[in-house]
Amino acid sequence: MDDSKLTEEIHELNLSIRTLIRQQYFYRAFFRGMVQGLGTVTGATVVVAIVLYIFRNIEFIPIIGNWFAQIIQYVVKTMGPAKI
Repeated sequence: MDDSKLTEEIHELNLSIRTLIRQQYFYRAFFRGMVQGLGTVTGATVVVAIVLYIFRNIEFIPIIGNWFAQIIQYVVKTMGPAKI
């Protein structure tokens, strides 16, 4: 094999390897972003559910309980009841 042809083949191989690495990086970064977004949404849902559960049980405190009950009634009236 000629030195120039060997050099050209090595150059093409290096380009192919770089392309594969970039594609792998893109897919890995995309997958990581999807998982991070899903984790964020799941975590926020759990935190909001816990906070709402705690506030729902605050009815024994008259002022806060009544105020929060009014907020819940307003939300249910404007958005409709939750369908589980």
